Amino acid sequence: MPYFKWRGVDLAGTTKRGKLFAPSLQALDTILLKRQIALLASKPTRLWFTRSISQSLKIQFFQELSLLLESGILLPDALRILACQFSNPLLQEVIQKMTDDVVHGVAFHDTLQKHSHVFQDYMIQIARTGQESGNLAHSLSTLADHLSSLHAYRKTMRSAALGPPITVVFFIAIAVIVFTAVMPTFASIFSSSGQDLPQLTQRMLAVSDWMRSWYALFVVSALIASIFVLRYYKRAPAGKLFFDSTVLALPLLGTVARYNGLIQFLSSLSLSVSCGVPLLEALSFAKKALNNSVLAQQVEMIEQDVRTGASLSEAMLAHTSFIGQDVILMTTVGEESGKLGKMLGRACVVYRHKVSTLLSRIATLIQPTLMIFIGLLVAMLIFSIYVPLFNLSHTVSV
Repeated sequence: MPYFKWRGVDLAGTTKRGKLFAPSLQALDTILLKRQIALLASKPTRLWFTRSISQSLKIQFFQELSLLLESGILLPDALRILACQFSNPLLQEVIQKMTDDVVHGVAFHDTLQKHSHVFQDYMIQIARTGQESGNLAHSLSTLADHLSSLHAYRKTMRSAALGPPITVVFFIAIAVIVFTAVMPTFASIFSSSGQDLPQLTQRMLAVSDWMRSWYALFVVSALIASIFVLRYYKRAPAGKLFFDSTVLALPLLGTVARYNGLIQFLSSLSLSVSCGVPLLEALSFAKKALNNSVLAQQVEMIEQDVRTGASLSEAMLAHTSFIGQDVILMTTVGEESGKLGKMLGRACVVYRHKVSTLLSRIATLIQPTLMIFIGLLVAMLIFSIYVPLFNLSHTVSV
């Protein structure tokens, strides 16, 4: 691949460095000049770590492309401009190849299809619908807004779900340090004193001995091996179905998983319907957007009912364990008013708020509980160590 590692200088005299995709050295020089950078040196290179294009870059790509098209710039010229603006080499290569295809008469959605490892099916379908309707800029703008909203929601989910695991890791780290580093230090002192140790101290020392033994290493190794085996089993259809159904059966976490799946379904369906994608195709894309295979099966049954002539709200009625009555009611209103996409989007917003509230409650329950356990561990450490030390000092003074 024609990637170059380059060094140049900008108008302020500042030295710039980086990696870029360019079909030739002359093209590299042109790209940098458009960025007001004069090329000083370059050499061919390979990409070792940049193997993917982030969601934020895709959002930026669709946003800027829609703005350029709305400004009246032709699609090939808009793609050429974007190829010079992005610094990610992989995205640059994709845009450059797309530009060449469009110049040679390939439809925009077809050139997106050639890069299906970067662009999902629903993105390609929305581009096709927009191009066929003559409103590609609006479709791409709607797609960018959807991706931006989805990206922000995932970041919120990630930050909300990160607190309890960090507390758990912190608790485990404290326990390991206490039993493998702190307790052995005092074990030799207690053994040399010859005094009778309290029951709590004996148990803490026994746990410390076990954690520093080969048995503990074997148990940890077995747990790590089990995790890898379970991950491998989860990749199989039967394994994924088992894990997904187990997650849905869990208290609280199962509700979060069901709500999150419903949000993925509503978000994808709302976007597709709003952009003019036929309902059956929109349901197919919504099914693919779901990470949970159990919920995906229910969407597949909804799709089959719609295919046989049922309305979307009627098909949803048989799956109230997944889709709430409020969503079905909003879907009915959307169908009757001709604003189905908008109503599905509102339902998605409602459930995003529900998930955020539920995650906050879970974090409120878990984190104080874990902090209590940490406090109990510290209290046990104090009593198991300092009570014998106090008795030992009292014996020596006597």
